[in-house]
Amino acid sequence: MTNMNSESGLGLELNAVRLVDSDPRWPTLFVAETVRILEALGPLARGIEHYGSTSVDGLVAKPILDILVGTDQFGDPKPFAFRLEPLGYEYAHWAAVPDHQLFGRGQPRTHLLHVVRFGGLEWLNTR
Repeated sequence: MTNMNSESGLGLELNAVRLVDSDPRWPTLFVAETVRILEALGPLARGIEHYGSTSVDGLVAKPILDILVGTDQFGDPKPFAFRLEPLGYEYAHWAAVPDHQLFGRGQPRTHLLHVVRFGGLEWLNTR
């Protein structure tokens, strides 16, 4: 059974692999989420980008909005977790993405926020 948020076209269950057609709402959803994230993180966020498969118009994609946040204060996830938790994000300490701190939102998962070092290889290579 597919469980997806019909308002956003987003949602992927844990350990599921599923691709969907590109959705024209995704760029608008990214912009709206960017406003929320920037308000919450303030100066912790040096840059923010929509990346991953949902950022490419017309591309078949996993229905999760991937957001890349670049920071000069990479290391301790607690300041990010404290500010992102009220937005519904949880720190995914178990996620094994080298040099990324991952925060997920939604069940099923609708958003993945990747915190990386601004200007570092992860910032430059995943944009």
